[in-house]
Parts: sequence; structure tokens; C-alpha cells
Amino acid sequence: MTAPFLGGILQLIIGGHPFVGPASAIAMFFIYINIQVNMNNQDSLTTLNNRKRCFQYLNETIEKTTPTNPFYLLIMDINNFKKINDTYGHIEGDNALRITADVIKTCVDNHYGFVGRFGGDEFIFIIEKKHLETPEDFINEVNQKLNSICKSLDLPYSLNASFGYIECISKNDDITKLIEKADNMLYENKAKLANS
Repeated sequence: MTAPFLGGILQLIIGGHPFVGPASAIAMFFIYINIQVNMNNQDSLTTLNNRKRCFQYLNETIEKTTPTNPFYLLIMDINNFKKINDTYGHIEGDNALRITADVIKTCVDNHYGFVGRFGGDEFIFIIEKKHLETPEDFINEVNQKLNSICKSLDLPYSLNASFGYIECISKNDDITKLIEKADNMLYENKAKLANS
């Protein structure tokens, strides 16, 4: 809105010159560009950051990482999500993903972190260690809030998640290996849950 405002002032001062029209066109152009950038970085179903933006943010964060300023990389997967799709259909599966996205967005905002949909029912979180005492605290917070929302919405299924995580302490850490380690822990935790 700055461009039309300045255009209006110039038109008042100089007079006889059409500054407001071109200034408004410039403002609309920047709004359009901003919308396009957001669409390119947003998952259309959950409105969370998409996989592309996850990698961009991870690269940006790792560049600032030091042993005194580490961060946690967490990966989350909804337990028994396929069963929700198979039992209640894909429309309800999409609804479950949106509900989950709303819950995890609130949780990650509490810790000044980043969240994105990594694919399917998998989500990725990047939270600086100074904003999170332990990953287990965050994991418990997410699962408690998921349990609470399922009860309040009277859903015919429950939503809970398994997590894997890794602490990153150096900008020299390899992103692919970090994701792989967090993913391995996630699947170990899912296997423990299946065997319990």
C-alpha cells in the first residue's frame, strides 16, 4: 500500500500527473508475486509448508547452526493412517490430515519452530534447541492435543503419531544423513508400537 500512498502524495504535490494509477499497478504486481511465491511453498491440502520449502528452510537453518546454537530435526508420521483411509475413505483421510496439520501448527508455534508436510502423512519440524527443552516434551504435547481434538470433534477414530528426531550441532552436518537418522528412529518407534 506504500506505492499508491506515495503516488497520491506526489499527485497532490506536483498535480496534473497521473501518479496514483502506475503506483497502484506496481503495488498489485508485488501482491501477485507474493501470492505466487506463497503458493509455490505451500502444501495445498494442509496449507503447511511443502517439501520444497522444508528443504529450503533446512538449508537456511543449518547454515546458522553452531554447537552453541543447535536445532532439532523431527519427523512425524500418523499412526495407522492407512486404516483411516481404508475404513472411512480418502475424503475423511484428507480431513484427518487437515486436523493434524492444525494441531501441529499450534504446537510448533509455541516453540517458534517450522513445520512442513514432507509427504503423505509425514511431517517435518525444525525447532531451535533454545526453544525446546527436550523433543519428548514436544512429542507428548502433539499427541495430547491430537487426543484432545479427536474427543472434542467426536471422531470415529483416534489420531496419534510416532516421531524420530536428531539434534544438529554443526553447519557441516549432512542434511540427507540427518533426515535418514531421524527417519530410522521414527520407524524403530513405529515398530515398537506395532509389537506392543
